[in-house]
Amino acid sequence: MLDRTIRRLLIAGIAITLVGLFVGPVAVADHGLGHNGETLELSKSEDIEDGEVVTVTLTSWLPGNTATIVTCFNFPAVGPADCELSNYGMHIVTIGDDGTATYDYPVAVVPGRCDENNSCFIVAGDGIGGNANYAGQPITFAAASAAEPEPEPEPEPEPTEAPEPEPTPEPEPEPTEAPEPEPTPEPEPEPTEAAAAPAPEPEPEPTEAPVQAAAPADDDDDDGSSVLVWLLPVIIVVVVLALLAIWLRQRRSDRAAA
Repeated sequence: MLDRTIRRLLIAGIAITLVGLFVGPVAVADHGLGHNGETLELSKSEDIEDGEVVTVTLTSWLPGNTATIVTCFNFPAVGPADCELSNYGMHIVTIGDDGTATYDYPVAVVPGRCDENNSCFIVAGDGIGGNANYAGQPITFAAASAAEPEPEPEPEPEPTEAPEPEPTPEPEPEPTEAPEPEPTPEPEPEPTEAAAAPAPEPEPEPTEAPVQAAAPADDDDDDGSSVLVWLLPVIIVVVVLALLAIWLRQRRSDRAAA
């Protein structure tokens, strides 16, 4: 009886050992080498602005799994109320063959729960429930900058009269050399009357030769001498008048020629 009991226990132990040899490696493979050792790193975790994008880097995750990234108010989360799930499923990334992944995640403020006065967490998970793997990092937001006062409207400038355009100075004419005055021709002297030809000197009147005492002549000789005495002055006057007429005619001819 005792031998049968020992035999049954040995058979059961061998069976359990065999099951453990086959089942053990399968469980380890399902969770990967980094099971419960997943990490999450952020490019920035402090003084984040609302809507600012930070880079999420995942390491030691199961290759091929899909990780979902959300913002949580507590971590580890106990229930759905601990995370902002309004955008759940919008930010997902596939884990690479080396167990890593990166994702640019826009961080948003949740007033009263995740803001400048309340720190929160960025969390990544590859599923839901106890079999899922999670990792998270705390973040803080920068203080909200005071709203800048609206600038007062600038007073409208008073209308100013447009300045009258200054008259543009007319260009001064370039100095031109005054033409040299042409020499005025000197008036030709008016022809003056030719000097009057000297009046011919009157020929001296023939003087009677002293009459020699002669013998008394007869009456015929006395008549001839008396005629010669009065005829000689007449001849002289005629000659003078003829010369004067010739001179006057010559003078008129000279004037007409001038």
